[in-house]
Amino acid sequence: MALELFIVFLNISMFLFFNNPNFKNLYFVFPIFILWLFICYKKRKNIIEFLKEFLEYVLSSFKFSWASLIILILLSSYALYLPLTYDESFTFIQFVDRNIFYATCTYPAPNNHVLHSILSNITWHIFQWTELALFVRLPAIIASFLLISLFVVKVAKQNTFFTTLFIAVMLLNLPFLSFSFQARGYSMQTLFAAFSILQIFTKSTEQTFKFRNNSILLFSLLGLFTSLAYLYVFVSLYTTFLTHNLTIIKKNIPYLISTTAIFVLTIVLLYSPIVVFRGYESIVHNKFVRPLDNFDFLYLLNHYIESLIEVSGGNIIAAIIFSLLFYFSIKNKHFGIIPFLLAPLCLMLILNQTPFSRVFLPFSIAVLLVVFLDLKQQSWPQIKYRNLISSIIISVSIIISTVRFFKIPNGGMGSSFNVKYLSKYFDKHIYLHNNTHDHLKIALIANFSISDTSFELIDSTSEVKKESIIIFSQDLDKPIKVVDSLLSGDKKVFIGYLK
Repeated sequence: MALELFIVFLNISMFLFFNNPNFKNLYFVFPIFILWLFICYKKRKNIIEFLKEFLEYVLSSFKFSWASLIILILLSSYALYLPLTYDESFTFIQFVDRNIFYATCTYPAPNNHVLHSILSNITWHIFQWTELALFVRLPAIIASFLLISLFVVKVAKQNTFFTTLFIAVMLLNLPFLSFSFQARGYSMQTLFAAFSILQIFTKSTEQTFKFRNNSILLFSLLGLFTSLAYLYVFVSLYTTFLTHNLTIIKKNIPYLISTTAIFVLTIVLLYSPIVVFRGYESIVHNKFVRPLDNFDFLYLLNHYIESLIEVSGGNIIAAIIFSLLFYFSIKNKHFGIIPFLLAPLCLMLILNQTPFSRVFLPFSIAVLLVVFLDLKQQSWPQIKYRNLISSIIISVSIIISTVRFFKIPNGGMGSSFNVKYLSKYFDKHIYLHNNTHDHLKIALIANFSISDTSFELIDSTSEVKKESIIIFSQDLDKPIKVVDSLLSGDKKVFIGYLK
């Protein structure tokens, strides 16, 4: 047995060192791993005690409620009805429909939300027989369901009025609604940010400081392992936590240094499979994270403000939320809100980047929770017929939300609606031409794969059977009868039959 294990280890080592061009990165990973083990061993009692308390806290934060049930039904309905979007399709083809090893070790673009890809890979391979995109999206839907449960238990504390108000705001926030069921990591990151913000804006004592600090770091660890773009949210949250606890920090500097060391080393180790097999350049030098060519502070500021407005649900909702945020901050002298809002902008200036607006979605929900925490502390009169009023508000919000959602596709939903529109032609054999616009072609390939729909990828030299559907973006040198067309990005996509 020992000899067999040694042979397996030797084969793996030979593969790593002689078939992997990035094998030299192992020289950096091994010392980090040893140092991480040493620190964890020294702090093992503290770590075990914390993990027990952490698990109890997390489990006590969820309770099945009418609000979470509504969200679960709504998101599941969308997930069942709408095909995968372009980003979801890229995720499915590259990471979910392969194996966990590939999802963990590959980072061709920030599209790989690693932790989400791993979880989605598991749920898809368990339920693949159903041929439903729902099970590619299941981890995202569960995270959104848990977010609502968390709010009901920890913020609203079963209060019907605040729960109704929160659900209404969330339903009218189209970016949140879109990414709440898409097979991406944003809903998971939003859940981690929500947990963190509750730890930050609950006053710490000498006894609770360490638990809150470690909880925020652990949730941030999960958020960063989902996507390194969570760094913008983490910097904001942790900076705010430290400024809220300056007097306690002075007595716990050695402890903070050791926990921060474990945190940083763990992040490095979680991404080490990618570094070893693909090189660190795939993470820090890909085209999506390159610095801007021309530095412009006003441009960065404008991008930051516009992003916050978009992910908060639009001009009106954003104006209300941030007005309340500033009002309560001044009234309650919560000056920690200043680093909370400025930290992401400062990081943008340091990195000279303008991240996608959806990167700030967890941040916007964290802002919303801060506002609700302040609202909850105000004196509110008893509302008669509150159950009836809540039912009316929720019903109207669902109707308005659904109408807007299907009228104004948000969160990259355009390709999903296009695939849904084209599905009426999928009763025959389909030829998908290589010149079809990528945003639609990749989405079609992923959805054909999930539903086991028969199709072929073709080029100008391929033979095409008559009476078969052809989907293409440019004129073809064939006698084709075009029956329909639609826009995909900057290209037009045609649907036709070979005459």
